[in-house]
Amino acid sequence: LLVVPVFQPSDEIQKGKDKALISQALKSNIPTKLSPSLQNIISTVLEDGKFKGEFETEEVIRVFHGGEGASSVKYIALIGLGQEKAHRTDLMVHHAVSLGRKIAKAAQTVNARSVGVVLPPKTFEAGIIQTLLGVYDASYQDLRYKKETDSVIEARGKKIERLHFLGCENADIVSSIQTTGRLTRYIASGVDFAKDLVGEYP
Repeated sequence: LLVVPVFQPSDEIQKGKDKALISQALKSNIPTKLSPSLQNIISTVLEDGKFKGEFETEEVIRVFHGGEGASSVKYIALIGLGQEKAHRTDLMVHHAVSLGRKIAKAAQTVNARSVGVVLPPKTFEAGIIQTLLGVYDASYQDLRYKKETDSVIEARGKKIERLHFLGCENADIVSSIQTTGRLTRYIASGVDFAKDLVGEYP
């Protein structure tokens, strides 16, 4: 599963109702380092106009023939982040947490265990941490008191095993990403423990 976050065009662009201009603004979110075939797939979906990058919207695309450089990508998930705040210094908290939750849900929907996430420009350590916390939050399941039915067994297996952040060009963030992930996992484990306590039978 390849996740591509998409910012919604500004109010000024949307008010003009120029479809070509709106489409151009949406397509500016397409990472240039993706293979041409993947860029074309995403571009086609954005040109259609149904997906507009609105906050907490998503579009999951099945990739049948990815072409060169895309053979390992079976699905693309476009995740709407809403409008980008001008002069931001990192991914906004609500954008990052929502992105993380949507990543987890999209992975569950297509049963993807390996996920690549293209980081939006100007995403730094704090934004990555909040995104990871969103993933952990949406992945939490309390199945302790559930019967071992087929659906419960299936739910246990629907977990992301590998999560890769793509497109980060800050060497310091890249070098510390494993530490960041480990510390975030500790935080999420504490949150999950608190949820377990709340869900305990009296």
